[in-house]
Amino acid sequence: MRQALISADKTMDAALKDLVSGSGMGERLKYAKNLFSPDTYDKIWKAHKVRNNLVHEAGYEPTYFVLKSSIEDLKRGLIELKVNL
Repeated sequence: MRQALISADKTMDAALKDLVSGSGMGERLKYAKNLFSPDTYDKIWKAHKVRNNLVHEAGYEPTYFVLKSSIEDLKRGLIELKVNL
């Protein structure tokens, strides 16, 4: 599940690279705010933060629910961008 979240985050970043400028995912998300509903935008940010914690913080162990909902939130964002999954 951890790897699935990392993969979903990479997919979102790749989609954003085609739509907005920015040197990293965080910057691209800021520029892409108007491409998402407000609720989805907030959830994508939270999912990206979970991903960052997984990758950068030793010992970070999110619950299954947090991982699953983060993946679903990124998927919802990709759907709003009309990315074929």
